[in-house]
Amino acid sequence: CFALKRSPTPAATSHRRSMSSLAAAVGKAAGVLSSASSCGCHDRMIPAAASSALPLMKRRMALTHSFSSVSELPSPAVFWLQPPPPPQLSQRDRLQRRSGSQPRIGWAQEEEEEVNKRIFDECAEQGDVASSRAIFDDIRCRHGQTLRRFWWNMLLKAHANAGDDEGAMAVFHEMSQSGIVASGRTFGKLVESAAKAGNAEMAEHWLHLMANISPSLPLEEVHLNAMMNACSKAGDAWRAELWWSRMSAADVTSDTCSFTTLITSCSSDTEKAVYWFEMMLAAGRQPNAISYNAVLDSFAKRGDVTGAVQWRARMMAASVKPTLITYNSLIAACARHGSPEQAVVEFQLMRKDDMQPSLVCFNSVIDAFAKPGDAASAEHWFEEISKANLAPDEVTYTSMIDACAQRGNATLACLWLTRMLDAGLQANAMSYSAVISSCAKRGATPQAAKWLDAMMQSRIKPDLIAFNAVINSCAKNGDVAGASHWFDDLCKASLTPDKVSYTAVIESCARSNRSDEAGRWFLKMLDAGLFPDLITYTTVMSSAARAGDMSDAIRMFELAMQAKLTPDVICYNTLIDGFARQGDVESATHWFSLMPVAGLRPNLSSHNSLLKCCSRAGNVPAARKLLQATLASGLNPDLFTWSSTLGACANASPPNWEDAEELFRQMVMSGMHPDRLMLQTFARTVGSRRCS
Repeated sequence: CFALKRSPTPAATSHRRSMSSLAAAVGKAAGVLSSASSCGCHDRMIPAAASSALPLMKRRMALTHSFSSVSELPSPAVFWLQPPPPPQLSQRDRLQRRSGSQPRIGWAQEEEEEVNKRIFDECAEQGDVASSRAIFDDIRCRHGQTLRRFWWNMLLKAHANAGDDEGAMAVFHEMSQSGIVASGRTFGKLVESAAKAGNAEMAEHWLHLMANISPSLPLEEVHLNAMMNACSKAGDAWRAELWWSRMSAADVTSDTCSFTTLITSCSSDTEKAVYWFEMMLAAGRQPNAISYNAVLDSFAKRGDVTGAVQWRARMMAASVKPTLITYNSLIAACARHGSPEQAVVEFQLMRKDDMQPSLVCFNSVIDAFAKPGDAASAEHWFEEISKANLAPDEVTYTSMIDACAQRGNATLACLWLTRMLDAGLQANAMSYSAVISSCAKRGATPQAAKWLDAMMQSRIKPDLIAFNAVINSCAKNGDVAGASHWFDDLCKASLTPDKVSYTAVIESCARSNRSDEAGRWFLKMLDAGLFPDLITYTTVMSSAARAGDMSDAIRMFELAMQAKLTPDVICYNTLIDGFARQGDVESATHWFSLMPVAGLRPNLSSHNSLLKCCSRAGNVPAARKLLQATLASGLNPDLFTWSSTLGACANASPPNWEDAEELFRQMVMSGMHPDRLMLQTFARTVGSRRCS
């Protein structure tokens, strides 16, 4: 009887009454069997009533104790002499025991329902959807398919607290199919579930549905606050303010939570956040720690450390104690501002306030040192995490990789990524991309390609940055085949190539002197609907200039002008260098003279390109004039400048040894030390004996 009473199945419930009538007979039979078993004659001493009851009892116990058949039951004497097996607890009873309550044995129906409510409410408050559903199904099984709206709303409450908008929608449809009419509380939980999921459109959908189904239901404070919260999570401050206006129009009083939600929605606009905070004070509402943290966070997100610190001081002046979130925001502000020393100060103040730093705090400090590339300090704080009995996560390792990448240490960046994978953590696209970019910048194309392959094998979809980094690395090495291969893989990964992708392939063609192929890639870029930028035009110009096709280079220059792009110094230098390679002093000088007209100041590369042209032509007067112009412009001539000027003396016919000697002395007096190639040029001009 105990076991059957504990079983929640309908079959067991149907036998409870019949089992009550059998209990007395079985009790008597158990007493007789207990004495008869000692003498081995229990079959002869069983009373008639008990003898007729035992077969039925066997069938009932087979049902209750999950025996596969009646034949598996033990003999009557053995069965009754053994203690009964423990009852099988339902999900609801297990939750009762976990919460400290006793199982429902012999309780009144009213008391049992109160326990159900309390346990169900505890699970719903915690957002424990699985346990809430198990309790709901248990109650539904015992009370039939039709339940009061109260229990449905309780299940919706669990989904709402968990932010499970899809699950809440499924419960609502199930509720409607069961013929249960939704109430204002029902729609309130539906709105809340969508709001916590950040789905403002779905939250508004539920409010419109409530207005259509039940026009008499008024908009309550819970509905409006939930809508404001949904807009806040979506980052839509304008829509959150609109719902606040509707709250005021409906004569619903805005509380601290309402104003705090508005402040949170303005996290990217400090002025609006401060405005709503002052509005809260004007309305007579007392700000709490969450309100202050919302304003402080708006300053932190834009890296305004001073403003964030001032709001922390204002918070403390109002006798509101800073929380862990307060310090997290302050340290994050220091990281964004690039002030790692201030981040350490805030970290120490947090510990001084007897707060245990979280992993987020450590990660923010590491990120503060990672941004300027201080890998040593970042590693020091990495070690502090283990001392605090915390385990580094993906964010921690990614910051360490970024610190090494910023410093240009590709080897160390690869090492940290390897340590991350060895720790059993899943590297994300950002981690792989940082390592790939670091290797690509160093020119280690095979290593960058290896990590990109590892990224794809880990079923992490590479982003455009990772592919472009490898293509750029191939371009720097003039590897047209490699750049084209990774460009094709980029397309196979369902990614759309951008300007950087096409420009990198064009650069690979330019560096390998394949101007025709560079032109074809330029046309492909136009066919893809992309508008080339100035870098692309300059790359194609460089490709044509390297190939000696200056007419094509000038045509690309004119196309850039037609595209309303303003050529920069690099564009002009490309043309000057192209004509200098051909020894065309007149054309090179022409483009050099156009730079001041365009409002550009020639840089040292401009002067050196023109000097190179004069050097090849052996034009000493023009070379010396350019050297004086370089000095007059406030530019410091480098070794190439002096070498080109001396080269003009060496290439003159006959060699101009007097000017060469004068220029050489002038160079030495300026603090420039000649290299071996320059000494050879000078010796060729003045003679070996004079040079020595």
